[in-house]
Amino acid sequence: HMIRCIVSITFMVGQELEKPQIMTQLLDISTNAAKPSYPMAPDKPLVLHKCDFNNVTFGYTSQNLWNVTYHLENQWEELVLGAERIKDALRSLQEYAMIDVREDLCRFVQDYLAKAGGSRGRSRKNKKGKDTLVFSHLDLVKLLDESACEQGSEMLDVRPSPANQTPPAPTSTKKKLISWGKALQLMETKLSLTPYPKHHRDAKSHISLMERSKGSTYEDKVAAILSQPLSGKKRQRFIENQ
Repeated sequence: HMIRCIVSITFMVGQELEKPQIMTQLLDISTNAAKPSYPMAPDKPLVLHKCDFNNVTFGYTSQNLWNVTYHLENQWEELVLGAERIKDALRSLQEYAMIDVREDLCRFVQDYLAKAGGSRGRSRKNKKGKDTLVFSHLDLVKLLDESACEQGSEMLDVRPSPANQTPPAPTSTKKKLISWGKALQLMETKLSLTPYPKHHRDAKSHISLMERSKGSTYEDKVAAILSQPLSGKKRQRFIENQ
């Protein structure tokens, strides 16, 4: 239980959701006697290898080692093959999917940044007086358009279908297309945007541990027990075990 709690907080620190000082703050019972609520780390990955004990010598048999090795090899094979299939799907998307820089990509980035509420680009004050993101569509078009040219984008003449033409129809529309892989590189290098899970803190808002509601302290629980009637079972058990 204690290890899973420590690991859970360590994961938060590793994901940059909490600062390393949180460990010291939570262990300081003089100022933080009550602890915030948070889920424990999952138990399956918490396997402790090479555990040494002063008076314990572990024994092994070939049969047991064979069975465990077979089991782990089977798990490893399934996970590696599954991971490679997903990796291949990612490579395929990045290589073959083509998107329009000026309209689709720029519009997506503008909407994404507005929802994220970041501070990139020029800022303005919202109704509450706080800075909000203002990246105009023209700013993004200029930034991403120029960067796409540096990476070698493709120009495509998109002509309207004869069946859908409504005179006077334009003869063609110029579209600047780049692969999704190059688009990801642009968003990461120019705007520090990536779709990787560790950067998706805005998708699920994280409330700082020190700002969360806290549970009852040991003293609070003892006081609650002692406030019960003399005939109360919890009170009687507590007094007997003091």
